[in-house]
Amino acid sequence: MSNLAVAVVNPELKTLAASKRLSKIEPERNQLARLDSVLAENELVAANDEFTLYIDQKGKASTSPKGVMLQIHKRIKLHFGFSVNDNLSDIQSSAIATLRKFLSRAMLSGMESQLTRREVKKRLYSLIEKQSEVFNLVGGL
Repeated sequence: MSNLAVAVVNPELKTLAASKRLSKIEPERNQLARLDSVLAENELVAANDEFTLYIDQKGKASTSPKGVMLQIHKRIKLHFGFSVNDNLSDIQSSAIATLRKFLSRAMLSGMESQLTRREVKKRLYSLIEKQSEVFNLVGGL
């Protein structure tokens, strides 16, 4: 028989140590999540500004620069269960930032592909619904 010592890992100590490490970086993580969300919002606003000027192949143009953004925020609240204006946790802020980045890219790629305004909006709203399903699937942390 070998004289090697066998280390036993106490799962509670492991969790406690990880918890202590995470609590040290929590304020920075919250700040980064909020900053990322603000940057993503700016990206989405810029894409929406372009979409407002977009006239599709059927000759349809925007009737209101705020219309799509209002619908996006309304659908986020409906599907995610919170408003982008609420005091969000870092996980919620990160989820919304990721969604905003996806929405801005979908908006720009829809215009590049010369989709109709209706088709672009349909993609955006579908994306919100699908992202909320993923978010809720993991418990809406």
